[in-house]
Amino acid sequence: MCDAETPPPANKNSRDEHRDLDELGDKLREVQKQRETKSVISRPDNDDMSNSGLGIGLRIGMELIIAVMMGIAIGWFIDRTFGTKPWGLMVFSILGMASGVLNVIRVANKMNETSGDQQDKS
Repeated sequence: MCDAETPPPANKNSRDEHRDLDELGDKLREVQKQRETKSVISRPDNDDMSNSGLGIGLRIGMELIIAVMMGIAIGWFIDRTFGTKPWGLMVFSILGMASGVLNVIRVANKMNETSGDQQDKS
């Protein structure tokens, strides 16, 4: 059947397959490294898009608008429930505006802190 000197054909094929798989694995690792370097270069330091200019602007605007609207809604509800028209609406509108401005200040301070940290890293 088979000589003792020559290995059976199945062993030769399996060695070739292992070598082919090793080469394929090496190529895959190279491609993955290239993709990782491309993604690191093209992305900002943070993957979180909330630090983009548009994200910050939308957040500030929405926080201000929602705070004012919540103040108006609470004031309207109190006026309607307790018959204190227009005092509840006026007081809670002012409180809503104040809380909105405080939220804007808080976000701006957080932005300054993160930009200062990024400048220190540079």
